[in-house]
Amino acid sequence: MKKNQLADKLVNNSYSFAILKKGMVTVCSIIFVSILSRYLGPSLKGEYSTYMSWSSILVIIMQMGFFKLYPNYRRRNEEKDCKNIFFSISIYKAIAFGLFILLSSWVLARFGINPIFPVTVLLNMLQGEYLFLTLVDNIKYQNIISIIIYALNVLDILLLYLFAAPSVTYVFVILIIRDLAAIVLCTVTMKYKLVISKTVFEVVKELIGISFFPVIAALLVEINYRVDVIFLNRMVDNYFVGLYASGVTVAEMAWMVPDVFKEILFNKTAKSDNVDEVCFSLRIAITTVLVCLVGLLAVGKPTIGLFFGSEYKDSYSVTLLIFIGVPFMAIFKVLNPLIQARGEWKIYILALLAAAGSNIALNYVLIRIFGMYGAAIASIVSYSISGISLLVYFSRTFRVRYRDCILVHKEDIRKIINFVRR
Repeated sequence: MKKNQLADKLVNNSYSFAILKKGMVTVCSIIFVSILSRYLGPSLKGEYSTYMSWSSILVIIMQMGFFKLYPNYRRRNEEKDCKNIFFSISIYKAIAFGLFILLSSWVLARFGINPIFPVTVLLNMLQGEYLFLTLVDNIKYQNIISIIIYALNVLDILLLYLFAAPSVTYVFVILIIRDLAAIVLCTVTMKYKLVISKTVFEVVKELIGISFFPVIAALLVEINYRVDVIFLNRMVDNYFVGLYASGVTVAEMAWMVPDVFKEILFNKTAKSDNVDEVCFSLRIAITTVLVCLVGLLAVGKPTIGLFFGSEYKDSYSVTLLIFIGVPFMAIFKVLNPLIQARGEWKIYILALLAAAGSNIALNYVLIRIFGMYGAAIASIVSYSISGISLLVYFSRTFRVRYRDCILVHKEDIRKIINFVRR
């Protein structure tokens, strides 16, 4: 097979190109976090991680859940110009929030908030929406754009490390550059157009009643991910926040594996349930995460020292603790797209509410007793609740045996071997 034919086949195969993309994104993420950790040091890294935790929550609130409704809305309204309508909703919303931030800038300054931080949040909101729309509309383009912006991020942080004094503000600047690049690339490649019509506001009016569910769901997801860092910031020194955040970062690298399947399933479940694909994705994601855990046990401590520096070696034990909950988070991530595409928001929110509620309560109690290790224990419990809840719902709804969701089949191994051979 000629090289250009092989490349075309690779790009057009959703799994192969998604794996290629995730591999490159993972490498770029490891390099970025490694350089960032050395550039900032544990204390400034703790400050940065706290800002990013608040940013994740604020972005969810500002997105208002509209873009999460896109797969289900597109299923039901194939005759409409859905992609440009949702693109336009994002534009109008960003303008409104931009004006609000401008008018309230003096208030934010009085609270000592970094003046660039609100801009970072606004652009992160917009690029997240555009990348999701592109994912649903054309997963190939989304993969390419993701590779480009992550590579750009690595280049920018390297330049900071080599030529700039440690500063959280400078890191915000390179995040702004990354997000602007993503916004432009998504707009150009997908040929999105601004719709100046009452149709946009009619769709907003139609969705506003049900957007409450994706907003609450996404907010609960982020609380599940970020509340530990927020609690730690209030209860312990920034140094320990930086150590804990580095441990979480290592665990999140393993989440990249189920993220491959999550992105593919957002694309596939926008049209049908694809239960067999979901089961296959669950089995492979869980198995791969467990392999990563074995690798962490074997060479985790020297690897953390190598990538983040000797100052971060104490984060190894907290990383191991958090990793116990990662298989359950893999289940959650894989099942997430199907439940959203089916519009099963109430079931989804109930599972997340139980997880986030336990996370908040346990963080409040356990951090006082065990410090950052208490936060890790709280994360294990909340991840387990969210993953098991969705797995029980999936199994009962589609009458799928649990072992068919968890244990790898012989056919899976053959499928993977054939895939690698190709």
